[in-house]
Amino acid sequence: VIDEVTNETFVSKIVEVVPPGVMVERGPEPAIVRVVVPISGTLAPSSAGSYGPYSGVLAMQFDVSWSPASNVCVGYVDAYARIGQLACTLGTRISTQFPVDPSQTVYAVVINQGTAAVTYSGTLTLYYQ
Repeated sequence: VIDEVTNETFVSKIVEVVPPGVMVERGPEPAIVRVVVPISGTLAPSSAGSYGPYSGVLAMQFDVSWSPASNVCVGYVDAYARIGQLACTLGTRISTQFPVDPSQTVYAVVINQGTAAVTYSGTLTLYYQ
């Protein structure tokens, strides 16, 4: 999360909100921290946008839409080995999640494989433990 006043980045823990009088029991498992990052931009044909680097991520979820319809991929790439996982679709929206090895340092990527420029927006959700 970025503080709009100081422009500093920090991780915020998500707290579950329940109605009054409702009890929520938790086991001894460690809490999962979820960080939602807004992503957006315009990509020329055969170009990519990247976010990161991120370390210690357990999973990465994308929910992205774009215009006009095109072949767009989302995923992650290891910062050092330059390999990773992608999901691609021809259309205007993708929602997908990837498990990530928390020992890796990764970049999240959005790739336009189409022949026309696309403008995209959405969220990248990072899960930490």
